[in-house]
Amino acid sequence: MIWQPETLDEARRMAWDADDWDEGIAHCLTMLVPDGAWMREGPSLDYGCGPGRLTAAVHHRTWAGMSTVESVGYDPNPKMLHESDNDAVRFVDRLTGLGTFGFVFSVLVLQHLDHESQHAAIDNMAAMCGRGGTVRVQFTYEGDTGPLSNPTPRPTMTRWMRDAGLVSVWTELDPVYPTWAWAEGQMS
Repeated sequence: MIWQPETLDEARRMAWDADDWDEGIAHCLTMLVPDGAWMREGPSLDYGCGPGRLTAAVHHRTWAGMSTVESVGYDPNPKMLHESDNDAVRFVDRLTGLGTFGFVFSVLVLQHLDHESQHAAIDNMAAMCGRGGTVRVQFTYEGDTGPLSNPTPRPTMTRWMRDAGLVSVWTELDPVYPTWAWAEGQMS
């Protein structure tokens, strides 16, 4: 089962309070691409991008001034993509024909999926990741289970990533949001 907001305003309400929106985006950007981080290999894919704010922010932080590197935001809900107004990235509602990416990431997506769909999403992200590329995801690892919250234990997420062919998999707890964790792995 997949939860999809219908509008950018609904996504904002569900993700953070309106006052916390910009702060939350900035925090996630820091967790995805810390200041001074190395350049990722190849283009990036934001899996479940919603309106694309992180897609554009990651693009600008990692590829500023390199217009030949493409960043793609994917969301299966075309209504969210129509909210996008950033020209720095391409937005799609299907993953076919895109090739592979050097950096595949996902934030505020997995907790809205049941476990079977979370596992399938990890498999999809790994399949979109090129050799030597990185997959980095945010997920909830504890807390209440409900229509918008499906926590996944860290060992389970690690196993799913390894089963998908990712190596050097590790997880870390989020320093700000107490039920969040991050997982990362490389495609061999």
